[in-house]
Amino acid sequence: MMPIHYILADDDPVYLKMIRKQVDAIQGFHCLAFCKDAFEVMNAIQQQSPDLLILDVEMPELTGIQLAKSLKENPVYIFISAHAQFALDAFEVDAIDFLVKPVAPERLFRALEKARELIELRRGLDKNTAQTMAGDEDAFFIRDRDQYIRLLFQDVLYFESMGDFIQIYLRNGEKRLALVNLKNLETQIPVQRFLRISRSHLVNRSAISSLTPHSVYLNQIHLPIGKTYVESVQQEFLQPQLLRRKA
Repeated sequence: MMPIHYILADDDPVYLKMIRKQVDAIQGFHCLAFCKDAFEVMNAIQQQSPDLLILDVEMPELTGIQLAKSLKENPVYIFISAHAQFALDAFEVDAIDFLVKPVAPERLFRALEKARELIELRRGLDKNTAQTMAGDEDAFFIRDRDQYIRLLFQDVLYFESMGDFIQIYLRNGEKRLALVNLKNLETQIPVQRFLRISRSHLVNRSAISSLTPHSVYLNQIHLPIGKTYVESVQQEFLQPQLLRRKA
């Protein structure tokens, strides 16, 4: 099994050393560099090709989240912070996990195992896994090992971003994984069927049962609307269908 190559960054040297010791104790993880700020991480990325970035959120001059937004490549991210309020911002950049200091070893282990699973999927899946069925606007194919599976758009509840991957949630409760990012997915599906509600979610318009100012409900499923998407969701979905009293 190929090792998971990671870069670790924290401006606290004591915490930096402690986290590296905990990660290196787990078989299959190899540290490429440990850095005290985001600029050292950038330099390390130019020289190395990390699978995983473990980043402190609050670093001088450039935060870990700002760093993630600036990168063209998308390694897997785990963010660490003493402040839980940064969690939403972390997941807006498709973090695999967000850990609050002080991090319990078992909590770090769970985050690393999630990262390992996603990285191994990235390595093992073909990059042409999601494609719209030619001449068929009602369905698309995804690749599952050595076969292609046909899915109907009407059977999809929503798509969730996982970095380079999307998780497809179906009405029957099943989930499917495809190696395509959400931005590219949007160019391959009928836009009239789906509504972008955040950096992480595209939902089936016909599955929406209710809206609040900051949430979308698909019956019992609750999904947050991204801060920058609130106005567009209301204008594009709610306003055209809202019954009004006559003036």
